[in-house]
Amino acid sequence: MSRTMKTCFVISPIGENGSATRKRADQVYSYIIEEVLSDGWSIERADRISEPGIITNQIIDRITSADLVIADLSERNPNVFYELAIRHMLRKPYVHLIAHDEDIPFDNAPVRAIKVDITDLDSVHDAKKELSAQVGFALGSSDVESPISVSMKLTDLKKDGDSEAVVLTSVLSEMNALRRQFSNLTEHMVRGEASYRNVDRTPYGSRLDEHLARPSSRNAATDSFAASSTSETAANAAHSAANAAVASMYGGLGVGADVRPKTISESQKARSRAKKRSG
Repeated sequence: MSRTMKTCFVISPIGENGSATRKRADQVYSYIIEEVLSDGWSIERADRISEPGIITNQIIDRITSADLVIADLSERNPNVFYELAIRHMLRKPYVHLIAHDEDIPFDNAPVRAIKVDITDLDSVHDAKKELSAQVGFALGSSDVESPISVSMKLTDLKKDGDSEAVVLTSVLSEMNALRRQFSNLTEHMVRGEASYRNVDRTPYGSRLDEHLARPSSRNAATDSFAASSTSETAANAAHSAANAAVASMYGGLGVGADVRPKTISESQKARSRAKKRSG
């Protein structure tokens, strides 16, 4: 291997030969990661390390020494999170990936993850573009943050007695988590609406319409819609309250509106655009 090549280690669920997990892992590796890092990179995954030795030691060595780590959080594999935590501790460049239909685990919610549907060519194309952008940013950053580093920074700030810095750092971290959770909720609601609109009307779609025409079914559907609307109203109220609390807190600290973090209202705009596209 040339000394001038950059190194990338891929952390992902692997699974047994022939399993759906292995198939997806290989597709992400071959059709996304290898294509993005095709020039000047040496890429490895645990099952593709060719040298002899103790596999655990080799994995830890790659995690700590690689120029970049790409972690696939799909399926919530415990080994992935164990290995990723080591990289987070080191504050070295990393990128998160996750299956398009999975939620980002709570502790990693503040970190942007690239969502990809490996069966959708448009999704794969978008994921490759996003991965290229994130790799460039990660390698060019002089201060790599992670959920662990943010927590450690808060602990140090508390020890130093810098209460204002603690509040600002805490708010930024929590706002990122709130944005991610609100965005996930928005995606679920948009997907549900789009799925109903795209139901095949013949023959099963027609039967569904007939079923919904019955009084008992209409009542059940109305109750379901009301519950959904209530959930959406509650989510909007929570998001408005969070924005108001942050504005109040930053205002009390004398932080101008021009330097405050953006509110979650961007997620609402994204939802509106998604509805128009799916309609």
